[in-house]
Amino acid sequence: MVIDFGSRARAIPGIPAWRERYPADEEDARRERPADVPEGSSEAEELEKCATSFGYFLQYWRYEDRETGAIRSFRNLWPGQQELVETMQHVRQIYLLKAGKLGFTELECAYDGWVLRFKQQNARVHVFSMNEDEAILLAKIVRFGMEHMPDWMRLPVATGTAGGDTQKQVMWVAGKDDNRNLRAYPSSPNASIANSCTHAHVDEMARMPWPEQTYSAALSTVPAHGSMHIVTRGAGQGSYSDELWQKAQATESTLKPIFIDYEGRPRIPQKEMPDATQQQRNRQWYEEQRTVFTSTQQLNMFAPRTAEEALAPDAEESYIPIEHWDACYVDDLPELLPGSTEVCVLSLDAGISNDYFAATLHTRDPREGKREQASLRRFRVWRPQDDSAGVVDFDAVETWIKMVCLGGCTNGHPNKRPGALSDEPDCDACASGSRIQKFNVRHLCYDPYQLHDMMQRLARQSVTWVKAFDQGSERLEGDTDFRQRVMRGDYSHSDNPDNNSEMRQSIMNAKIKIPKGEDTKGRMEKRSAKAKIDLAVSAAMGAKRTLWLRI
Repeated sequence: MVIDFGSRARAIPGIPAWRERYPADEEDARRERPADVPEGSSEAEELEKCATSFGYFLQYWRYEDRETGAIRSFRNLWPGQQELVETMQHVRQIYLLKAGKLGFTELECAYDGWVLRFKQQNARVHVFSMNEDEAILLAKIVRFGMEHMPDWMRLPVATGTAGGDTQKQVMWVAGKDDNRNLRAYPSSPNASIANSCTHAHVDEMARMPWPEQTYSAALSTVPAHGSMHIVTRGAGQGSYSDELWQKAQATESTLKPIFIDYEGRPRIPQKEMPDATQQQRNRQWYEEQRTVFTSTQQLNMFAPRTAEEALAPDAEESYIPIEHWDACYVDDLPELLPGSTEVCVLSLDAGISNDYFAATLHTRDPREGKREQASLRRFRVWRPQDDSAGVVDFDAVETWIKMVCLGGCTNGHPNKRPGALSDEPDCDACASGSRIQKFNVRHLCYDPYQLHDMMQRLARQSVTWVKAFDQGSERLEGDTDFRQRVMRGDYSHSDNPDNNSEMRQSIMNAKIKIPKGEDTKGRMEKRSAKAKIDLAVSAAMGAKRTLWLRI
């Protein structure tokens, strides 16, 4: 049976229930050392209480809040945490399917520390994560908590023992012939298979490269009296995490399935915790997250309402739903004409034979009160099929770029440099001084894959300030930011929906892809091999650089 978190969390002995307030003794929550032995008790009595109750032990555990950097305790628990702790105290094998940022990784690391300190002699804890860096991070969290317990509770680290004090392995000395071991393992088909453990902590199993093999290898090392906790967010239907979740529903399963939704974290009052950044996780908060995450599936993974949402399949999703693009159309947006003093950014996405060559021209939105958003003012596309050779004529594109940035004669001969007239021989327009004015292009950005040589020439000729648009992290940020701005309506364009232009078609041809390990960044991709998205790519790059420049 799934424990579906609601408002029914019960108090745990020794731990006050959440009362819509953070603990009044805020200063103590920030200290690196817990308070002394409570009045009326002794160190021996406190050790006995901790040994028999993980919930009681939590008041002595310290961890570093990864959101604020502050030192925290588990003196008070959020509702979702309280639900999990209660289960931990009675169940040996747990599969926790959760929403994001609920503090469960830190709480599970506290359980690792409790096992090491109190469970049994020569206790051994294995922590598993998707890669080596993440596994080492878990070990650091456990070690931090072990080192920040009261002096009378702490154990010395076996620094003189081989392998007793490394990033992946720590050994504590609890007495003669009694060593407590922590070992970190990245996901692999044979992780930890040669070593048995008292407790196995499997973190973010859904994101592991070998989830089934890692789980099976880890499970084979846990003895009958040992314990295993899986703590993970979902990763789509059909994944091994989904398969294991379904198996855990069977009554004969020894694996207890628990689902805790996004409301497992309450609001921290600002006046009592000044560095708190999280809002109340209610319906309003949930709706706001729709503008943050790049796909419905990513929202479901971070803030699921049900287990089914957490394990929802990765459906193909539009990069920008066309109704949102159409909603950004401004009928009375002033036409941008040659000779205008408005500062522009020209953005280029190149294609030769399989794709189009796309150019967009952005400014800051010229309307009053809208200067903080980008505005698409013009666009143009060159198609391979328009040329008899079946390829885009790069020479023609280069000439057009110069005309836009430098101006030229009415026959299409660009000026040689800023302020200098073209002087093509036998050209009546050049000889007569019949001119086309330039646009005020302050910056040109481009995808460097096909355009390096052309851009080098334009830079040497001082056509304008030329700078490549990185197709790695900057492209991810640009694609994500452009999508979010259009979805919020913080963008404008003159692309009339009634015309169903190639710009509009490009938006409809694009889908969103979320790189592995990312929650809030997505990359624009084609819906199919033949789909053209070059104008949309150009627009995303241009909008980002327009807002980047102080114009």
